[in-house]
Amino acid sequence: MLATKKGAISIQGHTDNNPIKTTRFRSNWELSTSRAVSVAHALFEGNILNPRRVEVSGFAETRPLSSNDTVEGRAKNRRVEIVIQQGLGSDMMKAGLRDLKLQDPVLFESLQLENTGDAPVFDMDRSEIF
Repeated sequence: MLATKKGAISIQGHTDNNPIKTTRFRSNWELSTSRAVSVAHALFEGNILNPRRVEVSGFAETRPLSSNDTVEGRAKNRRVEIVIQQGLGSDMMKAGLRDLKLQDPVLFESLQLENTGDAPVFDMDRSEIF
């Protein structure tokens, strides 16, 4: 199913807030990342999904869905999320920028957008991109 959808695919691992320190995982950061990597490997089986579309990340306990005060809450926080990042269509982006310009001209100007054809471009120096 993921191979049929357009867009970048983000595989995000998460943990509960119980600290882990084992020979396999030094921290919740490693555990959450390992969870995401395991899912990525499973998705790559069969060579259907293009790995260039995929990014893998681990968030440890920093983005809980539920309270870590209960067993059920901690269980919900131990997860892997698959996010398809499709972005905004150009018509939707143009309409949003027009609205922003009318509603908050100061914020709009602070974005320093340049109109080059159909799509606005952020004026960034290469040294600002990491």
